[in-house]
Amino acid sequence: TIVIQGGSASSGFGGSSASSSGNSGVGEIATALEARGETVSRHNSGDVLGAMAAAIAAHQRGEPVNIVGHSTGGDTSVGLAHVLNTLNIPVSTLVSIDSFGLNNTTIPPNVSLNLNFHQNKTPVLRGGPNRALAPDRTQIVNIYRPENTHFNIDDAEDIRNSIVNQILGRRK
Repeated sequence: TIVIQGGSASSGFGGSSASSSGNSGVGEIATALEARGETVSRHNSGDVLGAMAAAIAAHQRGEPVNIVGHSTGGDTSVGLAHVLNTLNIPVSTLVSIDSFGLNNTTIPPNVSLNLNFHQNKTPVLRGGPNRALAPDRTQIVNIYRPENTHFNIDDAEDIRNSIVNQILGRRK
């Protein structure tokens, strides 16, 4: 099961901010995963409880929990991974796409793999490298994208394909 977080805390997927907030690439990731048989639960960054419920339900069904988030959705995704850690729920793949916010660069030990895409062209709105709280349990792959901005990094086809292929390749 994939829990997708939209970038802005406004209406998110299917609403007025779905394409205008720079999150169309995240929606395309969700659509590509659904087309390949993945169950996808879509949430904006303000829907923490909905995303947490979806992750818990996936875990209870025995499905791997994968979380993808861009912008503030990336920040929410990292926070969600920390909450799931306190519940002893493993996260197979956590994808943070140029997440920004407070305390979003430390990845908890329940995460097996963190793919972290970040840029520095856009002032203020930018992510950075992540680090694992337990490097022996969590693999961090920081991918710096100097050619992208915060608003187009999730639209990069190679990034979208990499995320989809990584998640599908880690199915149990």
